[in-house]
Amino acid sequence: PLQARLDLLNALPAWGEGLSRPPPPGAWRPYLYEHKDAVENFEEIHALLGLSRPLEEVTLEQLAEGVRRVLIHKHPHLPALTRSYWNREQALSIARALVTECKLTMPAESGGLDECVPFAGAAI
Repeated sequence: PLQARLDLLNALPAWGEGLSRPPPPGAWRPYLYEHKDAVENFEEIHALLGLSRPLEEVTLEQLAEGVRRVLIHKHPHLPALTRSYWNREQALSIARALVTECKLTMPAESGGLDECVPFAGAAI
């Protein structure tokens, strides 16, 4: 059953049509790990992506992918039930809010997705 769920998850589009109520500007906590602070969430995303580059060199595109992975970890069944789940723009908004809360310089917009380890779906 676990492999079947992973196969289903991997067959679904990576991005949905968007949450019906998009994240307000500056919001990250309700979408990521609420019990961790911003820096801990950033470190978790870095680890989930399996990146070797330093935290300060992570791109927004990589962070958005990390946000997507955290959201799937927290809500593994949502993409199978509806197309109204997070889209890329919403993940980027959450990523930008996290960077701001960490008091980091806004990273480069794109690049580096090829450095991310393959996504293991809800098994992460």
